[in-house]
Amino acid sequence: MDTCISLNKLADYVLKRKLGRQITKEEALKLLKDCEKNWGLIHQTVNTDHPDVICNCCPCCCALLRAVIYHSKKAGTSKSRFRPKVDPSKCRQCLKCTRVCYFSAVINKYGRRVYIEDNCYGCGLCASNCPNGAIELIEVLPRDHIPAGEGFGVGWSIPNSWSTPEKDKLRKPGS
Repeated sequence: MDTCISLNKLADYVLKRKLGRQITKEEALKLLKDCEKNWGLIHQTVNTDHPDVICNCCPCCCALLRAVIYHSKKAGTSKSRFRPKVDPSKCRQCLKCTRVCYFSAVINKYGRRVYIEDNCYGCGLCASNCPNGAIELIEVLPRDHIPAGEGFGVGWSIPNSWSTPEKDKLRKPGS
């Protein structure tokens, strides 16, 4: 399964060594959607405007996520700038969000969805998997909230630089 996306100099390295293949921006965006919606993976990247990689991970395969989720090791990670917002008129209390949240930020308490903000990393799995479209991610912190070079960031960290023509060709390891 293809899950990681290399960018910039790392992409050049990967392609030169025939460790991956080049993909378009559209293919990369589809991969990101598939990773979160179909496979339940969390997007992670280095906190910089020029990331070299976007990882799509789960805690069973990613040591970093395992450390954060199961062992409360927060060093080296940063929360996303986004948090979920629920539209109560659309929420049917199906509780799917409680089943996809690795961080125990959305829990099932007596058949009702309960949100624990301190646990939320803003990964967006609750929003992308809500069958009723009741959850959306909203920006709660400015873009410069997470300083460059401060470790990995969890969640929706797609850089604005993707909208520029020179970023329309992305490269992804594996094929």
